[in-house]
Amino acid sequence: YSTIVSSAACLHLLYALPNGEYFECDQDPLPWRNEILKQPAFRLEDGMAAPGDAPGLGVDIDEAKLTPRLVSP
Repeated sequence: YSTIVSSAACLHLLYALPNGEYFECDQDPLPWRNEILKQPAFRLEDGMAAPGDAPGLGVDIDEAKLTPRLVSP
């Protein structure tokens, strides 16, 4: 929930279903959600979400931007 990886996975699953119609994604303020990506996980076309064409989920995480957010024991 609320991660860009989860959103990308849900969108890809939706596109794979023959009766998938709506993509609902979390829009709560979370500034780093998209900042950790090297490129957007999906694009908006006429108000509709469309997955990218990169391999897999199309999510390329910039680990340098993720590292400051890691929790250590």
